[in-house]
Amino acid sequence: QVVLTGYSTSNNYQWSLLQPSSSDLTALAYTNTMTSPVLVIMPNKLIPGVSYLLELSSISSTSFAIGHARITINVAHPPSGGHIFVAPPSGLGMSTLYNISTQGWTSGQANQLMYTITYNYVNDIGVAYSPYFTYFTSP
Repeated sequence: QVVLTGYSTSNNYQWSLLQPSSSDLTALAYTNTMTSPVLVIMPNKLIPGVSYLLELSSISSTSFAIGHARITINVAHPPSGGHIFVAPPSGLGMSTLYNISTQGWTSGQANQLMYTITYNYVNDIGVAYSPYFTYFTSP
């Protein structure tokens, strides 16, 4: 899901998809947000490798002046080609120290990849926890 927010002193907003011209904004975004300062693009609708040019227009209800703001969203390909390693391969939950590492992931972009690794457990009174850590690495 992608959320874009614009601001204007006007209360009249209109989002438009300028590129790719073959796409329709109603197929990508929740329609109730297309005339709002906040546009919400639905999850899994943007296609990897495609650039989207969006425009927010604001129209003054008193002077009928129009303002525009544009943003380009370049959708990267998902990471691929990598492996996750866990050592040791087995142990006793909440007492064995595990080493988790990654290797070989690429995204086709020059940017760094961010990894978030999580685990879940349930304590003695049935409460689930989701601790996590995040680190950055270059492809």
